[in-house]
Parts: sequence; structure tokens; C-alpha cells
Amino acid sequence: MEMEILEMSREGTVRIPEGMRKEMGLSGGSWIAILVDPDSIMLKPIRVPTVQDFKAWMDEARDWAEEAGYREEDVSGIVKEFRRGKQA
Repeated sequence: MEMEILEMSREGTVRIPEGMRKEMGLSGGSWIAILVDPDSIMLKPIRVPTVQDFKAWMDEARDWAEEAGYREEDVSGIVKEFRRGKQA
């Protein structure tokens, strides 16, 4: 794990060094969570799914459903059954 000593600006901003940004896959507009406890601050990248990610998940779900023998017509009944189970 790398460590760098950084200076915080008067506004409270800190510049993450370029090498660390590249290593973490961060660029302008990236989302980062900040976790604080009395002795430390941790930055954690937040990966926001893209449209391509969502499409890939849908393809995986479709493949799984086909392998399991489900058809599109089955979806309404499955949803109703699930909702009944949540109400019990």
C-alpha cells in the first residue's frame, strides 16, 4: 500500500496524486466515499454502474432464466407469488 503526504487547502480540498488515481481507476467526476473515525480518514471509490453494466446484468439474468426454464409469460406469476410471501 502506498502512502503520500499531502497538504490540505484552506477550502479543505486534497489532490490525490496522479499515480494513485490511475491505479484506482479514478478520473474527474468519479464518486468517492469518505469514512472518518477519531484517528483516520479513508477514501473509498464508489463504482457507479454504467448502462453497459446494466445491460450485461440483464443478459446474465436472461441467460439464467432460460437455463432455469422460465419464460417471459412466467414473470407476472412469479412477482405475485413473491409479493404474497412478503405479506405473510
